[in-house]
Amino acid sequence: MRILSVTAQKPDSTGSGVYLTEVVRELGREGYVQAVLAGVYREDEVRLPGGVDFFPVYFRSEELPFAIPGMSDKMPYESTVYSTMDDRMVRVYMEVFRRKIKEAVESFHPDLILCHHLYLVTALVRDCAREIPVYGFCHNTDLRQMKKHD
Repeated sequence: MRILSVTAQKPDSTGSGVYLTEVVRELGREGYVQAVLAGVYREDEVRLPGGVDFFPVYFRSEELPFAIPGMSDKMPYESTVYSTMDDRMVRVYMEVFRRKIKEAVESFHPDLILCHHLYLVTALVRDCAREIPVYGFCHNTDLRQMKKHD
């Protein structure tokens, strides 16, 4: 079975990121073929288990010139608070993630997608990969972010 894990944040710098990485590690021990799609900075040294394909979405880049939006208002790295994102930032964020999700699905061919945080990117995954089962992990910080928006 081929499993794609998705997070809009760094896959190794927060509780949910460590959780994602450990799930990937354990599923790898069970013989599953895996890939991870995550939001990172170009200078980040992403540490995933060997043999895991990586689909990075680069922030502080030409396409996404702002910091990674975090599920907590205070993250252990430079971040953008979701509630401060303007319409243009949200539009670009959605466009870039939509494109990267489609790329990952078309090239990796997952049988299953695991999304971390029930928020914007999980909704995009469901929209972009309707024929693939999608499971979402709620880490609760996503619920707090939703309460802050109209």
